[in-house]
Amino acid sequence: MSQVFNYDCSEEEWAAFIAARDSGEVTEIDEEMWMYWLELLPPIYMNRRVEIAGKPRCAFGFAEGYDNIIAFWREQGRFFCARTEE
Repeated sequence: MSQVFNYDCSEEEWAAFIAARDSGEVTEIDEEMWMYWLELLPPIYMNRRVEIAGKPRCAFGFAEGYDNIIAFWREQGRFFCARTEE
């Protein structure tokens, strides 16, 4: 994980974020991106523990329709997300 995706970005950077997020790999995001997804639609769940990359973590999960859930969490002042298998 080398790139931190920012909410304030170009269309190309947004597309790169969506591709990274949907890859299932852990993706680092900024706080503004975190807040965007938290406020976009009601979360599927909040404060639920989900195992991602071998560690239990999750603050909230987001999904639209029948898509896989995207889990979001904070760790040591940084923000992350990853597609789950749910």
